[in-house]
This record gives sequence, C-alpha cells and structure tokens, in this order.
Amino acid sequence: MRNIIIITLLVLGAFSACKQDELKSANVNCNPYVDLYFFNYDSLKRDPIYLEEYKLNGDCLELTVSYGGCTTGHTIDLAYMHPSCGTPPLPPPTFEIRHDSKGEMCKMLVTETLKFDLTPLQNPDSSRISFIVSYPVDSINYSTVALEYRY
Repeated sequence: MRNIIIITLLVLGAFSACKQDELKSANVNCNPYVDLYFFNYDSLKRDPIYLEEYKLNGDCLELTVSYGGCTTGHTIDLAYMHPSCGTPPLPPPTFEIRHDSKGEMCKMLVTETLKFDLTPLQNPDSSRISFIVSYPVDSINYSTVALEYRY
C-alpha cells in the first residue's frame, strides 16, 4: 500500500511539473518551435525562404520572412535540430527555418512576421544562451545568423 501511495505522488508530481512548463510557454504569446531529431530531420520541407529581419523580444524570437508563392499561409516552422550525439561538448542550439511552399511557383512575394517561444532553452545555471538560426536560400545553400538570448 505504501508503495502505491509513493508511486501516485511521483506521478502527480510529474504531471504538475508538466503543467507548470505549459503555463510558462502559454504566457509568452508566441508559437512553440518544433523539435527535430536525427530520425526525423527530413520530416519538414526545406523550401527557400528569405529572412528579412530578426529580433529577440522578451522570450520570443521574431522573424520577418518573405517567400514566393501563389497564396499566403504557407507552413513555416522554426525547428530545433537536436544533435545526433549527446556527448559533450555540445554545439550551440541550432534552429532551421523550415518552409513548405506547397509546390507553388508563382511570382507573388509574401512577407510575414512569426514569433517563436524560446523559454524551453532556458537553463537554470545561466542567464543567457547563444544559438544559431539557419534557413535555405535556394535548394542547396543555407544562410546562418548567430544570436544570443538573455533571460
């Protein structure tokens, strides 16, 4: 009986910790990023996109991007590319802007501003973290920006 009570308390504690993380992200008013690992790196499209402007605004990374297409509303994600090996020293967190053009080849230029939540990057042992954002400028080449998030 005592073991059941201990297990129940551990499970409830785990769920309450998850709920606190959800509330922390929910207060930020920006979208979560997508976690990609070695086994699913290719699960999101990599169509060309142009990064017009970027800035850190509190706990949000604001990206103003433009892309060609026939319509607005293309799928654009910020993907955290988890390293394939977790052995230190780890590289700085690396993100990719992933864009799905839905195969549209029109010449209309669309510009959007997107906001992504960076709070999951926070480390209790530090007050800042450096990270990299890259994006495909064509089918082969990527451009990269290095940023520092202070929290």
